[in-house]
Amino acid sequence: MRDTASRFMNRASRQGQTLLISVIILFLLLFLAAIFMVMISRNITRTGRSHDILQATQLAEAGLRYANQMLLYSEDGADWRPPLPAPGSINDQDPDWEWLTDCHAGADPETMAFSRFVTEDGRFLLRLSYVPMFVRFDKPDDFSGTPEEWLKIARDINGLKQFIKIESIGRPGFIDPNDPTTFSSKADRLRRELVAYKPIGLTENMLFITNKDGLNDPMRVGVPTRNEAAPFTALDSRVTYLNGSIMVNGDLIWQGMVRVNLDPLHRGAAENPADRIAVAGNISLDNLAQVKVSTDG
Repeated sequence: MRDTASRFMNRASRQGQTLLISVIILFLLLFLAAIFMVMISRNITRTGRSHDILQATQLAEAGLRYANQMLLYSEDGADWRPPLPAPGSINDQDPDWEWLTDCHAGADPETMAFSRFVTEDGRFLLRLSYVPMFVRFDKPDDFSGTPEEWLKIARDINGLKQFIKIESIGRPGFIDPNDPTTFSSKADRLRRELVAYKPIGLTENMLFITNKDGLNDPMRVGVPTRNEAAPFTALDSRVTYLNGSIMVNGDLIWQGMVRVNLDPLHRGAAENPADRIAVAGNISLDNLAQVKVSTDG
């Protein structure tokens, strides 16, 4: 009897241990399943965010391409600017409110409002600004750096005169400005900002012979004369007056009587004027040609 009771107790003990181990394994599996589900959920979230980031980038790039297209081929050309929203027309709950406001007349071009273009997948916001500036290359007294450091800063600032600044913000999520129910959290969640510069080099020169057809013939500047050369005189009708920089993409032949005046206020380092005569090829004089270059204003 005692042996039978002992075997019965051992068997019950082993069954209890087996049940306990089964419960522990079950909880372990549940824990692993929970971790797996969290990982899957996070991967789905990351995939969705990656898609939104890619979409925002594509929308911002689309804005840059659209602005470039309009600057090249619209009737206004380099003067094209996107239409601004009417003051007071933007809903306070609009997710783009902070970019679409501050469009009052006379505002700084670099702080004016963006213009919004809505697509099926989202929208992009555009702002174009052209703020030409010129600073002297001589180091000012209140600049604590070296002349070389100031020269680099001045060149960077002056170089922007040749470019239109294009700012584009891509934002995923479709919205209807007239339907506040589309102002969802997704529409307010993410953005991608890109900045590009469109060159407009023609404005930097008083005369720019681009030679876009790549002709080998020399470019002629001035009015040819068949009379004996005469000294320069003030307001001489026979003289071709050119006030500013000249750029020629090819060979240059001066003909007749030409007077070129480079701006003395745009004098750079080592007395090199920023206004210049730049020729890609050779410079020569026609018969009886007289050319005078000055910086006396």
